[in-house]
Amino acid sequence: MIQTVILAAGFSTRFGNNKLLMEFHDEPLYMHMVREVLTLKEHRSDMDGIVVVTQYPEIEDGLKEFPLLTAHNYNSREGISSSLKTGVKKLQLQQFGIEPKDFLLCCVADQPYLRWQTMDEMLKQYLCSQKSIGRMVYKSQYGNPVVFSGKYIQEIMNLSGDVGGKQIIKRYPQEVYNYQITDPLELKDFDTPQDIIS
Repeated sequence: MIQTVILAAGFSTRFGNNKLLMEFHDEPLYMHMVREVLTLKEHRSDMDGIVVVTQYPEIEDGLKEFPLLTAHNYNSREGISSSLKTGVKKLQLQQFGIEPKDFLLCCVADQPYLRWQTMDEMLKQYLCSQKSIGRMVYKSQYGNPVVFSGKYIQEIMNLSGDVGGKQIIKRYPQEVYNYQITDPLELKDFDTPQDIIS
C-alpha cells in the first residue's frame, strides 16, 4: 500500500509570511495539494493513509472535515526531516503500517499546479520500474513528490536537518527512477509573493 505525507510545516522564510495560508485561486495555497492527493486516492486502490504535517493551527482546523490525518510538528525548526518523521509516526500510530513491501509518497503543500493525473502516472511507471525510489523531473530539474520503498523507513526515521529525503536519494542513486514531466509549472513551488501573483 501507498501511505502519503504532505509537508505543510515550513517557515516561509523567503516569502515573508505564511505562504501556505495565502489565497490562491480562491482558497489557501495548501488546499490545492490536499485536494489533488485526495482525488488521486479516489482513483487508486493502493493508496491508504494520508497525513498532513504542519505547525499551524489554521491548517489543522481547515482540514478537520477532510478524510485524512493531521500531525502537529512541534520540532519544525529542526527542518524537513522532523516533519517527515512526524508524519511517519502518525501513520504508524493510526495503524497505517509501512512495511518493506509498502511505499511512502512525500508531497509538499506549496506546489499548487501539480495535478493528480501526473502523480498517478508517476506512480504507475515507478511501480513498473523495479526501482525503490521515484521522483519527478523536468529535464534536469528534480522536484517533488518523491516516493520511497518501505524498506527505507528506518533510514527516514534516522534523518536530520533540512534536506529530508535528499540524503537517501544521494545514498542510493542507482535505485532512483526519474519520472520526466512535460510541464515545468507542475514542479513550481512558491518562495516569494511574486510567485503567487505571477
